[in-house]
Amino acid sequence: MKEQASSKIELINGIEKDAKQEALHIVAEAEKEAEARLKASQVQVASILNEAKEKAQTQVEAIIHSNKSSISVETRRILLKKQGDIIKNIISRVEDRLTEKIKASGYKEILINWIVEAAIGLNTDKAVINASKAELEFIDDSVLQKAGKKIESFIHKKVELSLGTEDALVTQGVVLYTKDKKMAFNNQMHTRLLRYQSEIRKLIFNELFKDLREELKDS
Repeated sequence: MKEQASSKIELINGIEKDAKQEALHIVAEAEKEAEARLKASQVQVASILNEAKEKAQTQVEAIIHSNKSSISVETRRILLKKQGDIIKNIISRVEDRLTEKIKASGYKEILINWIVEAAIGLNTDKAVINASKAELEFIDDSVLQKAGKKIESFIHKKVELSLGTEDALVTQGVVLYTKDKKMAFNNQMHTRLLRYQSEIRKLIFNELFKDLREELKDS
């Protein structure tokens, strides 16, 4: 009986020992697996965070670029509008100054130059002149002779100038036309200023807008 009891105790102790070892082995394996999963999770989390960070950075850069582009476009729009406003203002002020010059004694020379320009532009042997009522009072034989000499000095041929019989022009300046009225050259003040608008634009660009445009180009 004692031997049987002893054998049972040894058997139980053996089973218990094996169970403990198996339990320790299971725990160790579980810990390894848990550690591996933890590392994998950490790598995955880091990857997700980096991806999110890259996406966020890309989105931020896209927003900044979009805002810069919008600001640049809007600034250019305002700049062009402002440039147009300034040109209109300059043309208006020049017109006002030239209108005031009609009363000045030196206005005859201005009229002579306008007549010469129009005659050369018309390119004919005989040209008829019309002007505003106030200016027609200045255009006498001496003005026609001076204008004729200037034209000849430029194009090396004589052009016969005469005053027309039509109603005076409403606006300031001169219009020259052929005898048959098939061709005309408008040299009225407003038309002349529009003709030189490209030069006015270049002047305004170089004096007022060049530095600002360079800043916009670099932004």
